[in-house]
Amino acid sequence: IAVAGPVSSFLLAGFFWIWLFAVERLSDGSTAAQAAGAAFLYLAAANLFLAVFNLLPGLPLDGGRALRAILWQRRKDILSATRTTMKIGVWLAYMLISYGLLLVASAVMRGRLLQEFMAAVWLLVLGVFLKSAAENDYRYRERQYAGEQMERNDGKQWDVSGTVGAVMRAP
Repeated sequence: IAVAGPVSSFLLAGFFWIWLFAVERLSDGSTAAQAAGAAFLYLAAANLFLAVFNLLPGLPLDGGRALRAILWQRRKDILSATRTTMKIGVWLAYMLISYGLLLVASAVMRGRLLQEFMAAVWLLVLGVFLKSAAENDYRYRERQYAGEQMERNDGKQWDVSGTVGAVMRAP
């Protein structure tokens, strides 16, 4: 299920590429046809970028969820799989944040801060969001795992069968 999002984005990208091709082949070169072609090109490229980005192997992205499922199957430990994909997700987040800061520094040195400010802010916000979401996903799985462990051990901890003396000597 984790790859359904990227698959649908790839399909949409293909759909818009087909429409772009059709508009370019069948149009008369009018302004309306050029505008439609530009819109289809933008939609195809945006969906292609979104699909590739979502396939990156870090939480909370779809690629991270797919990788976690593969690691969980191999390791038989969801917490370990989640920890690994969370670390990759945090690393990706730090890469986005670093690139955003580099973009700001580069823009300031070239005197183009206003032109590149929104791209830098977008990368910074996206990086902070991804880091937070990856860490929150791991904390959720950690709490869920601890709760399951408590439920499993609850009956064993309070086993009071036997005599009073046997219960008092039990650890």
